[in-house]
Amino acid sequence: MKKKIISMLLAGTMVLSMTACGGQADTAQTGSDAGADTSAGADAGTESQTADAGAAEQAGSVELVVTTTFAGEDTNAQNYKDAVKAWEAETGNTIVDTSASADETFKARVATDFETGSEPDVLFFFNGADSNSFIEAGKVVPIDEIRAEYPEYAANMNDIKELYELGYFPENTLSATDDETFAMFTDGKAAFLIGGISSGYFITRKTWDDPAKRAAAVSFVEFMTSDEMVPKFAQHGASALKDAPEVDSSEFNSLQIKSMEMMSGATSLTGAVQDAFAGDCRVSTFDGMPEIVTGRVAAEDAVAEGLETYHNQ
Repeated sequence: MKKKIISMLLAGTMVLSMTACGGQADTAQTGSDAGADTSAGADAGTESQTADAGAAEQAGSVELVVTTTFAGEDTNAQNYKDAVKAWEAETGNTIVDTSASADETFKARVATDFETGSEPDVLFFFNGADSNSFIEAGKVVPIDEIRAEYPEYAANMNDIKELYELGYFPENTLSATDDETFAMFTDGKAAFLIGGISSGYFITRKTWDDPAKRAAAVSFVEFMTSDEMVPKFAQHGASALKDAPEVDSSEFNSLQIKSMEMMSGATSLTGAVQDAFAGDCRVSTFDGMPEIVTGRVAAEDAVAEGLETYHNQ
């Protein structure tokens, strides 16, 4: 399935469904960056940025409500807390953290918050089925709109755009599915794959439309996705970051080392099935897992129920 990643900033080079070889390509709909018009120019962006920053400074410290999945047992929970403290110290602004573990209850809460007008100022969340409702409702801001005022926003994707313009990607990148791109790689028709995760930062529409918060929200997302910060979050995973950190294998146990070795030799990636299905379709298998593992519900019946819900939507 072709991954659609709109209205969000992907950390580092988090771009989905692209295969590098001869011919032309696109960025698999990463906020339409490949065709984005950046003619607003640095001068216009600088003036707007200065004006917004000045307004925020006059109003005093800005408070942002931020919701992420960096909570609970997440291995990056402490990295996130440290980053928030660093940004607060640097800007004088304040973050109200409403993060929670990424389970179905959390996803339902986020969806409800958008429906009731209680959405946060900045959100780190999943793309795909979980976010389609509030994206399509226009409740988060597209990258192109942000870059019209802040030309450097999401500039880390310009490397991908440059490769596209130079013709390093195949002609069918706009329409190719993940299976097709992986097949090109495994068949020796592509030199490498550029993959990514199915989450990213959103700035909500209500915050963007608030002059007192706009600049602070942009500043926070830029800080969290900077070249200095992203490697801290990616240090325990396979990464294509240009500035990926060195990993001291002595800090990890044998299982972690074997996991990293396995990832480094991966020849293909399979996207998470849950990203293609809305929350209701996952209830019978995700929420119903206790019943499945204890034998009270057959796994086949749970899957069939989820598929029935999907087809009835």
